Amino acid sequence: MQRLEFFCIYYLVNKYIVLSNLIPYQFMKHVYYLACGLALLFAACESNDLGPVKKARVSGHVQKGPYVNGSSITIIELDNHLNQTGKNFATSIIDNSGSFEQKDIDLASHFIQLKADGYYFNEVSGKLSSGQLTLYALSDVSDASTVNVNVLTHLERARVEYLVQEKSKSFAAAKKQAQKEILAIFGFTLPSNVDSESLDLTQDAILLAISCILQGPYSTGDMVEIMASISADIRPDGVLDNQALGSKLMNNARNISLPAVRKNLTDKYAVLGIDVTIPDFESYVQQFLEQEFYSQTLFILYPLTKGMNILSDAVTAVRKGHEYSMKADVPEDLSLKIVVKDGLWYYLFPPLNWSVTPYDAANKRQEFTVTESGKPNELQFRPESGTWDEEKKSSYITIEYYENGANIPNKIKQLTIIDPSEVVECEFTDPLTDLTWLQEWIAFSENPNSSYYDGLYITKIYQCVYGQDTQSGIGFIIEAWYNPGGEYETKMKMVMRCDGQNLCVMEGTYDQSCYDFNIRDQKLIYKR
Repeated sequence: MQRLEFFCIYYLVNKYIVLSNLIPYQFMKHVYYLACGLALLFAACESNDLGPVKKARVSGHVQKGPYVNGSSITIIELDNHLNQTGKNFATSIIDNSGSFEQKDIDLASHFIQLKADGYYFNEVSGKLSSGQLTLYALSDVSDASTVNVNVLTHLERARVEYLVQEKSKSFAAAKKQAQKEILAIFGFTLPSNVDSESLDLTQDAILLAISCILQGPYSTGDMVEIMASISADIRPDGVLDNQALGSKLMNNARNISLPAVRKNLTDKYAVLGIDVTIPDFESYVQQFLEQEFYSQTLFILYPLTKGMNILSDAVTAVRKGHEYSMKADVPEDLSLKIVVKDGLWYYLFPPLNWSVTPYDAANKRQEFTVTESGKPNELQFRPESGTWDEEKKSSYITIEYYENGANIPNKIKQLTIIDPSEVVECEFTDPLTDLTWLQEWIAFSENPNSSYYDGLYITKIYQCVYGQDTQSGIGFIIEAWYNPGGEYETKMKMVMRCDGQNLCVMEGTYDQSCYDFNIRDQKLIYKR
């Protein structure tokens, strides 16, 4: 408390003691005056009426990821009501870690606004931003010489200005309230004595988590629009009322590769020669997802298709020389790259909305990238050979999924390649008396010699052993007639291959006339 304020309180208290000996009417009148004086005094203490300040230096970091060398910084003098006075100080970022410094600053009040313009390192994509980004920070520099500029200080600005100028809050109270409200959008909290402009991306997990969630797979321009919309929405009441904006945040959080973000930042600072330990931001992103404040509306899906989509989770095995599909539902603003490796395959040209790199024979590898999101894609894929797994006694190819610009796979799976020549020791089994669990799937028996399922008559089931020994898998060959006596009467032979836990995937051989039937049954996975 300043000397003048202390003297005023001392004087008023002593006046109260003296007047307490007066007659009641006079006493009550002076008590009223005393109360009014104290109210005015404490209102003055709550206000922003602070005098000039001189700073030997103001420095800090600008981070989204870190801004690049040469980005411009403007330090703007504000009056006690956060209006610009017209006095500015221009400086720039002096290295690729985003640091800046300005010396010898004389200010009319304790308050400044920092404005940073430039390109930044995108921690989600691992690349330099596609456009320039403007970030702001408001700060009371009476007791601070370090002011960092980041996404939290940027989102706070409009709300702090509203609370000071429209609700007559003190700057300190407005800052604390705005920070608390913005963190609540994500379900996070910080200690009350931690200012947003003191946070550092390489040390504070909450700041990094929010930075990733805001960025998502978006371009710089799209991210600017999201932050501007959030700032405008929360300005009058501190609450994010627009659920569509919340869904965009949820989509971003679910569709970024957290391992890639960690690697991108670690590599970036290593190049800069800066030894950092990236904080545990992943747990905060996961915390945001688990709270389910908003609904997710964007997913990359890998549906089962007519051609048995090799990208689908349901497809774990394919037959050598057979044709399958490669398809993904990729909404606008999302992206997908698929890497297939560890074998040999072919695809039919031209693919629909896939760009394909030449086959790398040395590494047995090829990349498939969705050319344009939000539009259909399709590719016909035929496996020929894979890498032998001695333990499983089978061959496989590997599929890696790189979603939304990730440089580390979001998901990896091995696809077993079944070679028909590996089927040995087939033995006929009566389909009506044995393998009742399989019979349940077939549906029901119509006569003693056959089973009927949607136009399919099962005539024989052979139980087989696949691979080099009896431990490598059990399967079944089913002989059947489809649509007997109808327009598309066709004899079929289908193969059901099971792993050690009797998890089975059905495949088939067919002519074009029974295509739709075969498609339906290839979707089946049966757990014994």
